[in-house]
Amino acid sequence: MIRVEYAESQSMAIPCHSFLSLPMPDGAVEYSADEWTDAATPIAGSTPFAVAATTGSFCSDPSGLLQAGWFTENIGVSLSAGTGVSPTELVQFAQSLKSVPLAERLKGRPSVDLVSDPLPAGRTVLVGEDVPFTQQVTETSWVATVGGVDGIAGQLNVQTWQGADEQGVYAKNAPIQAQRITIRGHDGYVYASKQRSVNGPMEVEIWWTEAPGLVVSVRSTELFDINELTTIIEQMIPVDAAAYNTFIGAPANS
Repeated sequence: MIRVEYAESQSMAIPCHSFLSLPMPDGAVEYSADEWTDAATPIAGSTPFAVAATTGSFCSDPSGLLQAGWFTENIGVSLSAGTGVSPTELVQFAQSLKSVPLAERLKGRPSVDLVSDPLPAGRTVLVGEDVPFTQQVTETSWVATVGGVDGIAGQLNVQTWQGADEQGVYAKNAPIQAQRITIRGHDGYVYASKQRSVNGPMEVEIWWTEAPGLVVSVRSTELFDINELTTIIEQMIPVDAAAYNTFIGAPANS
């Protein structure tokens, strides 16, 4: 998978570039678009490539995933790629992106949209616009721990949020490193970190759209592997507000 993000240039720190050449002000200051873009310096180990009448750079982040970035049309562009994407494929995709003027300028949105034209063979658009970070959603969370001890490790974290549109499944978890799965009869995603502890992966997360407008995320930290977490999720049952409050207020959960 390849994720495309873009924003007005002076608010976008593009991947594979350093901005250390910007002057350090004594107080708060807003840099102009020209100051920001002129300061962008490709980092050591990055590779330049031609894109949109300018030059971009791609590199690998500390986890080994490919990234790329460049400035064009007064916007900054950021690409992030999953493990199944090669540098050649990432550059090919970058070079397919074209700027399309917005019919109506929207507050907080760049002056143009980016579309892939033509979309490289084998690629399918999953999300074609901003994911709904700003949508008004109702979120519920609960966390279970071993022995009731709060901490980062040994947690089972369940989140649900309602009110997102059909793209809500992407709102909090862009599935760059994830794999698509079927969970509880629905399309979803699973991510397992390569780092492991004595109890299994440091992190396993599964998320899916349980019903229209209802997204569920279940995350385990140093507690379960994928198969164990899948089994737990398949056994979950919906409850009403009264049953949920009873569950949260039970002595074992206090």
